[in-house]
Amino acid sequence: MSDQNNETVSVLNLPGLQTKRVAITAGASGIGFTIAQVLRDQGARVAICDADGAALEKASVELGDCLAVQADVSDDVDAFFDQVQARLGGLDALINN
Repeated sequence: MSDQNNETVSVLNLPGLQTKRVAITAGASGIGFTIAQVLRDQGARVAICDADGAALEKASVELGDCLAVQADVSDDVDAFFDQVQARLGGLDALINN
């Protein structure tokens, strides 16, 4: 995104995300983590999962109030979504990263 002076604008305004419940797979690093940060900053309630426990712990601390579950979605996806349901009461969006 650029402004009229072709300078990078770092703040996004994504209306309608306040209190939305969003799950992000592979959310502990890279694109998934950046998406989680942006959505959290816009007021979404974020749940992330990742197979890498150390990266997940670090991401959880940096994101603050989020659900962080160590899970490999190739075989642990039910456990992740059970925890999303229990903690967030449902889901409004999924980012399958």
